[in-house]
Amino acid sequence: MSDMASVNGKKGTGFYMYTGISIPDGGKFPRGLVAWNSRGEGMKNADIVDSGAPDTHGQFVYHPIAIVGPSAVPGNIIVADSIGQGAGDNPQDRGFIAAGLGAEFPWIRVAKGGESSYDFRANGKAMFRVGLLKYGRRAFVHYGTNDLMGKSFDQFKSDIIATWQLLRDFGIEEIYQFTIPPRTNSSDAWATPENQTPVSAKFAKGADRDQANSWLLSNPAPGLLTGTIDTASAVQHPMDTSKWDAGTTKDGTHPNEVGHDRMRLKFIEYLKRFK
Repeated sequence: MSDMASVNGKKGTGFYMYTGISIPDGGKFPRGLVAWNSRGEGMKNADIVDSGAPDTHGQFVYHPIAIVGPSAVPGNIIVADSIGQGAGDNPQDRGFIAAGLGAEFPWIRVAKGGESSYDFRANGKAMFRVGLLKYGRRAFVHYGTNDLMGKSFDQFKSDIIATWQLLRDFGIEEIYQFTIPPRTNSSDAWATPENQTPVSAKFAKGADRDQANSWLLSNPAPGLLTGTIDTASAVQHPMDTSKWDAGTTKDGTHPNEVGHDRMRLKFIEYLKRFK
């Protein structure tokens, strides 16, 4: 965490941050999130604060993961996997949760691609990220698709409850869980639902994923989980919940920009209760 910095401006004013790194001989370059030069981000082995443009696209760079400050508005923490991180969206690292919260709800994202709810707690993997929980009152959680790839439905229930409890233990007052979208293979690049098949028996119709979503929507942990937001229903096929609706994914694991937008609209409807 840096020393305190003062920024002056009216509400809604955007500002840019430039980060310069000096690496000693034999040192390693600190790695952060992925940057995209189409948005003016990126990496260049030169000082471009006053002129020039970044020339590296889609590379891990060192930059702030959160900008925090005093606020009278409740903070919101995004605790999630790659879907909550924004994979498949355009721009790539936006995603339906951040897009839904927008500028109206201050948020910090501690999402990580490939992560399950168990991974978030295990082996100190999130020991630095959990330090950011103190800046939030609400947590929006998107875990499940990676959990069910490696564990049973019963194990998922145990792991996700333990994750909700961890968030409570760190001072989060309200916890909201998203439902789990489909996960499929396709013989026509996901152009049609008919040519999709579940990646495993756990993602078949009526199997672990469907059971997990029904459980999440049943108020499974009163006093711990505040609510469940059914964003999966915005992208799954209405006649077969084990498949993606046409045009909502490009890889069978993540929603594409259309899928993220459908999920965003569903999320925004839920957010109206906070206004």
